Amino acid sequence: LIRRLGTGSYGEVYAVRKEDTLALFALKVINIHRCKSSHAEHHLRIEREVLAAAAASSCPYLCPLNYAFRLGDSLFLAMP
Repeated sequence: LIRRLGTGSYGEVYAVRKEDTLALFALKVINIHRCKSSHAEHHLRIEREVLAAAAASSCPYLCPLNYAFRLGDSLFLAMP
C-alpha cells in the first residue's frame, strides 16, 4: 500500500505495489455493505465485466482489470 488516491460512494482507491514484481496498480476496494441495492450490485458486476473485457482488447480508453477478488465484506479490483 503506497497511498490513498481517492474515495467514492462505495469505496476507496489506493496506489499499491505488487511485492514480487514491484509493479504499480490502482486497487479499488469496494465495501459490499455500502452497495446493498440491487442496482448498485448490478452496476458493480457490469463494471467488473467491462474491465475484464478491456484486458482482452486493446482499447486505449479503458484500463484493463488484472485481478479481482473478494475478502470478507470487500471486493478488490486491481488495474495497472
